[in-house]
Amino acid sequence: MRSAFALLAAFPLALGMPHGPDGDMPAAPKPATPSAAVTAPKPAGPAPAIAPTGAVAGKTVTPAGCKALNSDADFPTLAEVRAVLPEAEPRPVPKGFSLGGKRPDYLVRAETVADVQAAVKLAAKRNLRLSVINSGHDFLGRNDAPSGLSLDVSLLGGVRVLESFTPTEKGAEKPGKAPNTIVPVKGKQAAVTFGAGLSTQRLNNLIFPSKLLTMGAAHGSVSVAGGWGQTAGHGPLTPVYGLGVDQFLEFKVVTADGQLRVANKVSNPDLFWALRGGGGGTFGVVVEATVKAYPDIPVTVTTWWMNTTAEEHGLWDAYGYLHTQFPDMVARGISGYYYIYPGAMRAMMVHVGNTTATAAAASFWKPHLEKMASFPGVKPAETQISEYDSFKAYFDSRFGAIDKPACGSVVPAPHKQKRHGPGMEMAAPRPNGAVPLDSRLLGAKHFAHPDLVAAFKATASKGLGGVSMPSLQGHLVAGGKAAHPDDDTAVLPAWRNALVHLIGTRIPGVVSVDSLRKISPDSGAYANEAYYLEENWKETFWGANYPKLSTIKTKYDPDMLFWATPGINADLLEARPDGRVCRVTTPYTRNTPPRSDNSVSALGGAVITNPDSMSGFPKGNGTAKGLQIPPALLSALAKGTGLPKSSGSGNLGALGVPAAVFPTPTGAAAKETACAGGH
Repeated sequence: MRSAFALLAAFPLALGMPHGPDGDMPAAPKPATPSAAVTAPKPAGPAPAIAPTGAVAGKTVTPAGCKALNSDADFPTLAEVRAVLPEAEPRPVPKGFSLGGKRPDYLVRAETVADVQAAVKLAAKRNLRLSVINSGHDFLGRNDAPSGLSLDVSLLGGVRVLESFTPTEKGAEKPGKAPNTIVPVKGKQAAVTFGAGLSTQRLNNLIFPSKLLTMGAAHGSVSVAGGWGQTAGHGPLTPVYGLGVDQFLEFKVVTADGQLRVANKVSNPDLFWALRGGGGGTFGVVVEATVKAYPDIPVTVTTWWMNTTAEEHGLWDAYGYLHTQFPDMVARGISGYYYIYPGAMRAMMVHVGNTTATAAAASFWKPHLEKMASFPGVKPAETQISEYDSFKAYFDSRFGAIDKPACGSVVPAPHKQKRHGPGMEMAAPRPNGAVPLDSRLLGAKHFAHPDLVAAFKATASKGLGGVSMPSLQGHLVAGGKAAHPDDDTAVLPAWRNALVHLIGTRIPGVVSVDSLRKISPDSGAYANEAYYLEENWKETFWGANYPKLSTIKTKYDPDMLFWATPGINADLLEARPDGRVCRVTTPYTRNTPPRSDNSVSALGGAVITNPDSMSGFPKGNGTAKGLQIPPALLSALAKGTGLPKSSGSGNLGALGVPAAVFPTPTGAAAKETACAGGH
């Protein structure tokens, strides 16, 4: 029988993700502001074939309408690439990287806007397959390719904090190398301009001296201005402040013609609209962004576990009941994350507003947990409540402080340091490949469906390989402000009616969330965490916004330099059996997205050893062995034996549950988290 490690790698829970980029590299230079910065590009037509520099035996010129491969006579040599991009490197396949997957021929790690422009122009001129990567958190494999040029923007840093922001055609002043500090003005919307490579945690650390926070992903290593913010963007505070797309006030983006453009309400407003929901790596390369910033707030976290040892039990009924209470929870300022296993349930719920105190949180959860434990065979919940005096303290406890030294060290802990520990300074983000996810957005009307509990049960992955895995990963991250944005964006409209984003596993013929689709035919799915061959993908991922997005995509990228599938206008290109990406010769008629040329898949038994977890689902620090659930806990869940009998959270510790599952509160217990290695 396959090992537990091999089985875990076949599921989203066990997948490791690379840390997000740091923000202390040189900032991009201040962009020029010629008229080209505010006008749309003119269609350039197909890129001309470049004549080979000499006869090459066995090689031919790239076919018309296709991207070049390194087997073509006109494919650029490393010397030719370095003549334009001096820091470009050949990109060999790292040992153990994938199950036979190939990588781009060349890599360039942009440190300035000029680097990005040069890379885009080179890819267009030499007809190269261009893939763009930021922090690497793409579960559909769109930030990687088996050929061409990989453009890494994770080194683009810099921060400038603003008392307020007014859009202009010129755009915001460039961010500084070191962050400035402001005193927020009551009644004014503060903002922050930053380089696109900054991660959620790094950005919030840099503006913490101004007593501000920004909206970001639930995991600190995810870059704010990459695919997270350009597709929808959810996190623990989205019900309070809105989705990621609702935060953006401006982008600076390099489009397919190599021009740097300002996109805001008064400059290229159509592009600004499209970048807020249309998806990353689609309309251009975002190099800088300006987002809203909010006064820092205290946070309370309630973590609870419950399980059953009965063969026939009501745990699924308890799960259904929990969902019916979500509308009230969101109204009270509660969001969070929760797992359902065949024999247990775990949740980490975040409180802001009038339930931000231990007594208030305990009082709120007591009747709900008692009701859930009243279903047949369900045992009383184990709970712990932790208070944090700031949003930064919450993140530091969950994922480790990236600005504090590890225990016994003078530098931050390497696994907390976002690739900037000793020997890690130049490590690039690593793409993850295509992950077999399946997901659905559900709202209050779906929680009232008579088949709700049956639909949840049908997603169970019990019995796969003899190991019990989570059936669903729940995200209570919508509703509230996310349902009532201040501005129109291109995000999937179903987000505005949703309360939860549920992620399951899809292995055709074995397990899926098709049962959730049946009870929510009017909804959709989050394009960043979904099945990469989703049926009716245009409607499911973008809804009524797709036609307008398609028009804007054609305007700014008529030659499809940026190809992401699933993505806007993805069906204009296809990956042929030899790996070559070409224009389709006949109209695309299938109801699933075109298959990518990226053959790297996270399904198949390889253990991925990065220490992070899914972008939207915080699970603590993980381990360096690719195992996110302790073996003893897996065994207990699989056998249905339940948790050891003891009080508090000690029984979880006995099973090897990481301490981050029960974060240490601030205040009197803050000494326990003084060094980054503690949690």
